[in-house]
Amino acid sequence: MKKIYYFIFLLFTSLTFVSCLDDNDNSGEIEAWKLENENYFARMKDTIGEDGKKYYSELASLGYPEYKVLYHIVDSGKVGTQPPFFTSTVNVDYSGRLINTTEYFDENYGFQSEVTKLIQGWQIVLQNMPVGSVWQVVIPWELGYGASATSSIPAYSTLLFTIKLNSIPGLEIPAP
Repeated sequence: MKKIYYFIFLLFTSLTFVSCLDDNDNSGEIEAWKLENENYFARMKDTIGEDGKKYYSELASLGYPEYKVLYHIVDSGKVGTQPPFFTSTVNVDYSGRLINTTEYFDENYGFQSEVTKLIQGWQIVLQNMPVGSVWQVVIPWELGYGASATSSIPAYSTLLFTIKLNSIPGLEIPAP
């Protein structure tokens, strides 16, 4: 019987000690970062260009129509060409950064990947880009890395990319 009381005492003491360790909790910082990113996305959505029209257009996710990617076409590329399919392999040049910096967290030229292996925001965008086009893209955290952080991207980050679709290796377009 003494062993049970001793066990309960140890359990209670351990829980009390662990609850005191929450002094290093950064949930307030994370929540502030999330809010800052959501506000940034909302501002970009309403940005007006020099021509008086909205600067960014929107593309909705098929699976989650409430989430949208913003894009601005810098170069329209080969208009009328078949954009990649969900299962296509693409070759792209890109640079990506976060909202609070001009430094890139990633930059790659001649990057090749299957569309299915990319974050959802990229999947949406690439399936609408003609070969040769260059787009500025704003991806909300829900269609990026979500609530998970990576080594260079904090959780809840809105992602800013410039993407050029160089080619779709292996894409065969059926003859009419």
